[in-house]
Formats: sequence, C-alpha cells, structure tokens
Amino acid sequence: MKFETMIDKVMNDPSFREGIRTDPEGTLKAHNFDAHPEKVEALKNVDWSSLDKVRDSFGDDDSIC
Repeated sequence: MKFETMIDKVMNDPSFREGIRTDPEGTLKAHNFDAHPEKVEALKNVDWSSLDKVRDSFGDDDSIC
C-alpha cells in the first residue's frame, strides 16, 4: 500500500482510521502495508485532533481550490 492510499483510507474509512489510531502495527500489517518500526512510531505520534480538524474543514468537498 502506498502512503497516499493509506492517507486516503485514514481520511475516508472510519474502521481503518480507528485501527490506525489504536493498533497501527496490526492495522498496517492486515492491509499489506510495510509496517517498519519507524512508520508505526510516526503513526503513534500523529496529532489526531488536528488531523480531524483539517478533515472536517473540507466536509464532503475534498477539492482544495
């Protein structure tokens, strides 16, 4: 799984998003994403509140312009 694919799933798939939040290593492995320790650690350190605010600011319109 490419990084862009993972981000799309995090933003649009509630069950995947919850899995990444609570068990990033297991969720990445279950979806065939390369779960290197540094990637897992980076996901553990995501500021999910800020990411939620960004996602919510776009609502259903995912265009930037």
